Amino acid sequence: MALLQNNVIFDYATDYYFRNSLNDVKDFKFTNSDFNNFKAFVRESNFSFETKAEKAITEALSGPENDFLGQEVKDSYKTLLANIQKGKINALDKYQNEIREKLGGRNCKALLLS
Repeated sequence: MALLQNNVIFDYATDYYFRNSLNDVKDFKFTNSDFNNFKAFVRESNFSFETKAEKAITEALSGPENDFLGQEVKDSYKTLLANIQKGKINALDKYQNEIREKLGGRNCKALLLS
């Protein structure tokens, strides 16, 4: 998962630790509000990854051999790229259970106690 490889989950857990107080790790619950805060954190972070679709579209837009496409087609490609970016954030909802498991798991709780 790209979120793990790029330390986004660790960075959020660290940020969470410094913004919240927790007396006992048993009391820790990763709430819906926490998940929404995580999504905002991802959106505002420098985290990015390029999908195969994005790579193909970017390649289609680059280079002088594609100048014949015209501005309307280029604008459509750019709109599609922007929608893919939005889709990545929405994909967080699809993987919410896995993300919650990582953020509510033993490793994260150990970080909160340190």
